[in-house]
Amino acid sequence: MIKRLLLLSTISCLLLISCSDDPSSFTDEPPELPPAASIDIDMSTLTESPQSKSSITTDDTDYFVQAVFRAGFMKKIIEAHLLIPKNLLEAAEDTVAQLNEEQQWEWSYQYSSNTNGFDVRLIAERISSSAVNWSFLVTADHLNLEEHLVFGGTTQNMGAQGVWTYYGLKDSEDDQKLSEIDWDIQGDSTQIRLEVLSDLSVASGSYIDYDFDGVFKTIEFYNAEADETTIIQWNVDTKAGYIIAPDVNNGEKACWDEDQENVPCSE
Repeated sequence: MIKRLLLLSTISCLLLISCSDDPSSFTDEPPELPPAASIDIDMSTLTESPQSKSSITTDDTDYFVQAVFRAGFMKKIIEAHLLIPKNLLEAAEDTVAQLNEEQQWEWSYQYSSNTNGFDVRLIAERISSSAVNWSFLVTADHLNLEEHLVFGGTTQNMGAQGVWTYYGLKDSEDDQKLSEIDWDIQGDSTQIRLEVLSDLSVASGSYIDYDFDGVFKTIEFYNAEADETTIIQWNVDTKAGYIIAPDVNNGEKACWDEDQENVPCSE
């Protein structure tokens, strides 16, 4: 079971104890952009594996098929909340930051999706000696958006941890939060929690926990509407893994090998 990251409370503590930090050195050079891995829940080694079976059915006796089927549903949720932030963050990597009049570091660039263009301003502000606040502001004529906060958040510990909040591309007076992403990247280990705060793609209160440690990836999906949890783990090298889901193998752990054949679980 993946432990929920408690970054919000940690950041709050930092803000309380770090008010005296001198931010003057922040203007010497821009902070490093947050890693794209902070908003990248990648299941391609499961869903797009060369060993994947060509025909996905609803046969509940084939454990690998059931895992891929459910991973495909999770992927739609992930893309609804993380695809735009990931694209905007990656586009900023080709831009050189400038210090603006407010003594903030600013990346200004254009991003195109299909035939639509977006003007983006990424603003970085230091809020303590180890924490930086980030805001992605988008202007798009075709959506009647001007300096709209699409997503933003705070990184700490040299970008190893952080919290993102996604607001989406629909302007609203109350700046409704669509989702929140807590993340922690330590060496070869990545942990991300995507918590849904709206009914954009799935019931509010649902969440996806993602853990990538060495060669093992684990996805835990809680569906708030059905009050059900699905867990999938697989080895990115061998493609062997297991699934735990209410309607698969009577809810018991169900395993497959590197050939995607059902096998008894070792644990």
